[in-house]
Amino acid sequence: MSEQKDIQGAPGSSWLEERLARLDAVYRRFGREGLQEYPLQDISLLLSAKELEYRDAPKGRDQTEAQKAENRRLELEIKDLASHLNAYLAGASLQGRKSTPGYNRVLDEAARRGEFRQRSPGKGHER
Repeated sequence: MSEQKDIQGAPGSSWLEERLARLDAVYRRFGREGLQEYPLQDISLLLSAKELEYRDAPKGRDQTEAQKAENRRLELEIKDLASHLNAYLAGASLQGRKSTPGYNRVLDEAARRGEFRQRSPGKGHER
């Protein structure tokens, strides 16, 4: 029961706010490495929340130095999270291609037929 009270956080906050607060705390403390145990949807949710926070932040010349620093921190976090998601998706795509049935079989058959044999530059090629 006490665990449930610790997880809930502030009274009146929704499950979404709690999840975002937890993800943000993990990201601020451990960076990208801390987010590796979370599903892709949660990381994408955190990125969307950061983008909305940056969109709603005050901008212009009459900002205080603290606000400028906060905006710059948000920009850097957005770039970092976006690159983390892109790297994750690129890695998943590469793994999917390598693990599909027939991927290596096609290469093996082509090598067996001799399609990848080295040809000497002097035979059959005119320059």
